[in-house]
Amino acid sequence: MKKHYIEIDENNYVTKAFSGAFEQPTETSICVNENGGRHFNLELSNKEGLRKQWIGGQLVDAPPPIAALKENKLSELDIYYRSDATRLLTITGDVNGDVVLSLDDKTMSLLEKKVNHLQLKVKHNTEVDPHFNYYPNGHHVTVTLTQLEALFIACHNILESNYTIWREHIIAIKALTVREDIINYDITNGYLTNRNMDLT
Repeated sequence: MKKHYIEIDENNYVTKAFSGAFEQPTETSICVNENGGRHFNLELSNKEGLRKQWIGGQLVDAPPPIAALKENKLSELDIYYRSDATRLLTITGDVNGDVVLSLDDKTMSLLEKKVNHLQLKVKHNTEVDPHFNYYPNGHHVTVTLTQLEALFIACHNILESNYTIWREHIIAIKALTVREDIINYDITNGYLTNRNMDLT
């Protein structure tokens, strides 16, 4: 038979569980079973988000600490902010049909380069076609320089606005102190989503 051990943090949440068959305990290790099997596979948390805690000499399922809830909520916020939910722009009125543009870093960089290139040609009195083809995210759009400039500004404004909202959410979540408020906090509120730009 082997002894089973756990280690806990300052709030008595279990941070580690192991069997004496594979690891020697330290002075901070707590023996929870003196007659256990060779293996000790303790799940430190479950699907409901409850975590193992050492209370009164027993292992119990307990809600995670406030800090862990905030960390999880901030992680959810980051995933949402970087998803298509906040980064889509539908271009309507194009001769090739509507185009849904995902405003990722690569798309924005290529769009900015295209605008700068054409503006430079105009500045040096180089002939620029009144209409030209633009291929964002593999789609086909026929635009004028003015429309392309407006498209870039619209994309930039969406990203800038949503970045501000994202930062405000981070500040708000970090300021929360009530468990239920953290759990129920709406990370989707305030973003510019489902935006449209009409080329006509």
